[in-house]
Parts: sequence; C-alpha cells; structure tokens
Amino acid sequence: DLIRFRMGGDYAKEFDLQRTEGLSLQEIVDHFLLKDEINRQESMRKAKLRAQAKIDAELNLQRKAHKDKWGIALHYSISRETGLKLIIETVTENGPAWKCGVRPGDVIVTVDDWLITLMDKPQVACHLFQAG
Repeated sequence: DLIRFRMGGDYAKEFDLQRTEGLSLQEIVDHFLLKDEINRQESMRKAKLRAQAKIDAELNLQRKAHKDKWGIALHYSISRETGLKLIIETVTENGPAWKCGVRPGDVIVTVDDWLITLMDKPQVACHLFQAG
C-alpha cells in the first residue's frame, strides 16, 4: 500500500488493477520500470524532433474571412523517425496562400507556434482550421 500511495494518480489505479489481476509485486515493479523506460525514450524522440525542426522561411498566411479557403491541397507523411510532415501538394494561383508565398513542395513546420512534427493528423487539421 505504501508503494501505491507514493505512486498516486493514474499509476495508482493501474497498480490496483494489476493487483486484482493477481500479479506479483515484482511483476508490477517490472511493468512500471518498462513503462518508465518507454516514456523516457518517447521524450527523447520528441526532443530530437524538436531539435531537427528547421524553418527556412516564416510565412504568415492571411485571408479575408475564416470561411475563405486557403487554395492549397496537402498531403502528409508520418514516421517515428521524422514525425508528421505536412507537404503542400498544389497551390491555387492568386489564392490567399499563393499571395503569401506558399508554393508546391513547401513543408509546413509550425502552425501558430505548434511544432507539426509532434502532432498527429487530427490535431494538425484542427490547428490549420483555426489558423488565420
């Protein structure tokens, strides 16, 4: 019970669940040591992605109204090594994005100071929608 108390929060709930499943104290300790190692590795991966993010140019997109479309088509690639990359596929000439300097092949690195490589697709779509 002392170990459970010191862990607190979600760890305590997980500890209780494992106890009810009949795991030994050593099995529970091993589980949490492995979980901590996985979390440490994920933190290191994210720190590496932050360090690798390179911004060649900063463009501030503007449009007249939120309902106006940017005039771009995106695709993305995602991997554990490089994170998420939003790649501009096409840009409508004389559209809001074109007028701001966006061109096909550009890669979006940040949206409203959010680093794209650390996001998953739904988060990115939400931030893009809210931007501008």
